[in-house]
Amino acid sequence: MSVGCSFSSSDPASPNYSKHWTFDQVTEAFAPSNETLVAVTTWLYQAGIAPERVKQSINKGWVVFLAHAWEAESLFYAEFYAYEHVNGKLLVGCDEYHVPKNIREVCVRVDLANSEAKT
Repeated sequence: MSVGCSFSSSDPASPNYSKHWTFDQVTEAFAPSNETLVAVTTWLYQAGIAPERVKQSINKGWVVFLAHAWEAESLFYAEFYAYEHVNGKLLVGCDEYHVPKNIREVCVRVDLANSEAKT
């Protein structure tokens, strides 16, 4: 399915006008390729992240996993630290991180989600 078709449902001149995509069509159009999933999960497994800790998000756009800070530091060649956000929450961050070249070529971005510091 072509991602470019997604805007044709908004064009009154298009035969696809008002033919909106279903959740499954959007998921299929924006999901990573199988090769990308294999590359990312293989990297995680080889780094010691157990397969049962790795999942794909419901919209298939993300590979999600839980990791301890020391695991993430090793995986991303980063040094994490705790800092206080302006809202008063203690959060975890880093100044920079790195991923292997083969992962950079297929991975658009890395998000540190739910990264509240535990005291």
